[in-house]
Amino acid sequence: MIQIRPYTRNDWEGICKVHDQSRPLEFEETSQSRQFTPLMEDPEGSALQQCRLLVACEDDQVIGFTGSHEDYLGWLYLDPAYRGQGIARKLLKECLKYTGPHTWTVAMAENKTAIRLYE
Repeated sequence: MIQIRPYTRNDWEGICKVHDQSRPLEFEETSQSRQFTPLMEDPEGSALQQCRLLVACEDDQVIGFTGSHEDYLGWLYLDPAYRGQGIARKLLKECLKYTGPHTWTVAMAENKTAIRLYE
């Protein structure tokens, strides 16, 4: 059963793993080629740790996460093996409880997967 809960420090390695598996797929639908930096080496990792973080877990394994600050959703990643099961939508709905009705985010116009989720 999938559980969505607040982040704990023990989740950091799992978040990094999910990010590093999912990030390349973010650009798969675009014409942009990006240099990929693992989250543990990325300066944005420290910014992520300042966000309100929620994790989706199966048993004790992190399979997805969101990172938000006030009304901005800056991070939503899901282990690719769990795509298409409604987990990202559940994570988003839980995040919206904290960010409120005027939540905003940014997605590349070519990232149709993200846009479908946010609509």
